Amino acid sequence: MDGSLSSTPRRRRGNGPTARAVGHAPARPAPHRGDHTARHTRETPLAREHAAIVAFDAARYTATIALARSPDVALPDVPVSRAIPAALLVPGAAAAVLFFDRYDPSDAMVVGVH
Repeated sequence: MDGSLSSTPRRRRGNGPTARAVGHAPARPAPHRGDHTARHTRETPLAREHAAIVAFDAARYTATIALARSPDVALPDVPVSRAIPAALLVPGAAAAVLFFDRYDPSDAMVVGVH
């Protein structure tokens, strides 16, 4: 014996360096080598934030909000979900805000009040 645990050699499919053991998944292909310089990143398409209602405009159903992570900055005219009753949208109420594009603060919506 050659010191291996099994006395029977593993069967292999094919010959040469690309041969693989029977029953195993094929090797993964190498990642593509595009000519772009940007790194591949995995971003969540939506970003959630905690905020406070600063003001609410019932006629347009928009709110001015202050994000919890930067309370000194107010974001005006953020659309509010019509599923939220206007009586709950009082100044100082805690809100959940959904950003559809994390780099564009005007592309947000108040989706809940708690």
